[in-house]
Amino acid sequence: MTNVTIFYHTYIDRRLQLKTNNLINKEKCHSNICQKYWDDDLYKNDHKSCNPKITTIAKRPETGNAGQLIKIYTNHLTINFCTPPNKIILYQFDVDVEILMSDEKKEYQCEINDKNTGQTNRFRFLILNLVKIYTLKKIIDFIQKRISIEPHDLVKILDILFKQTKRSDIITIKNQSYRKHQRLDDLGGGIGLGSCFYQSIMLCERGLTLNINKSFVTFYQNYNLVQFLSCYMNHDIQKNELIINEDNRLILIYISY
Repeated sequence: MTNVTIFYHTYIDRRLQLKTNNLINKEKCHSNICQKYWDDDLYKNDHKSCNPKITTIAKRPETGNAGQLIKIYTNHLTINFCTPPNKIILYQFDVDVEILMSDEKKEYQCEINDKNTGQTNRFRFLILNLVKIYTLKKIIDFIQKRISIEPHDLVKILDILFKQTKRSDIITIKNQSYRKHQRLDDLGGGIGLGSCFYQSIMLCERGLTLNINKSFVTFYQNYNLVQFLSCYMNHDIQKNELIINEDNRLILIYISY
């Protein structure tokens, strides 16, 4: 009976310890049941170290050679560079635009010619700090297993540069890109169906690839208020006591159901 009582109190103390992080005094436990409780694996599992050992993730196994070789098509496009990778260098800067001149920082000017419009724009910028220098040779070294650390930053920089090449033709929102002035497929109710695509540069065993996925999203049609209400209610409100002046400004709408 005494042993049962001691075990009961120990169980209550264990529950309180988990909530309040108060240590149970092991020296006060003299019974065999209490000693068994301390040696129990359940208690040890509940009090694991907050700093567990760091375990390395298993590497991807090598490609297999058994069975029949088949060819498949994927949405990954191989990226080839005209210039050798060891000669391509990317410079990352912290750039800030300022109106006032600064004695400690040098001012630069550049001209950018827009091939689409034929206009030339002049910009002024200040280089604050050279953050880092990247070379594409690191990607080749990683693929050929000369280095073990994957160059994530370099892949992200290339991904950003690829998205900027079509900036004049597309609108990018988060990780989705939409073509400008695309015609929506009418779904009725003032809603249209448009297409967008997602692109990302991936580092694979044989080099860099451009992954492209296409999806469809719904948008409101580019209608004015009268057109949108007519489509939304499936009822031509322009024929029901609608008054519009010469410059197409809506003055009064009376709708009856």
